[in-house]
Amino acid sequence: MKFLVWRTVAVLFIFFGTSILPSLGSYEPKLGTIIFLFWILVALNALDAHSTYTGLMAGATEKNPTLSILMEKVGILPAMMLVKLPSLLLLAVFLVLSAYFKANKTSFSLLVALLAYYAYVVVCNYYIIYFKIREV
Repeated sequence: MKFLVWRTVAVLFIFFGTSILPSLGSYEPKLGTIIFLFWILVALNALDAHSTYTGLMAGATEKNPTLSILMEKVGILPAMMLVKLPSLLLLAVFLVLSAYFKANKTSFSLLVALLAYYAYVVVCNYYIIYFKIREV
């Protein structure tokens, strides 16, 4: 029952977080806002890596099949770094190009959607660690 409540909260966060995107209208996000949101995304990725590592050490299983296979081949931490660092680097390049071409609304929309997704992942990961695994 608790998991259903946490998942509902996370889904509502995603819904309300991304529902503002179509209503931006004439709002033009500043470059500083884009950079700030990017660093929040980096922090959420770090929390995702921490919660994944903690969960795996406590007995959980990785649900991402690609990452799971990679973890078996090279280890948990190297696999997470191989997946997370290039994706964050690609996002940073995209944001730099967006700033250069004055496409801040696109960057803002992408960042809000990614922030909502990673917030959901982190909440679910920590929920599983603290309410599912620790009960056993």
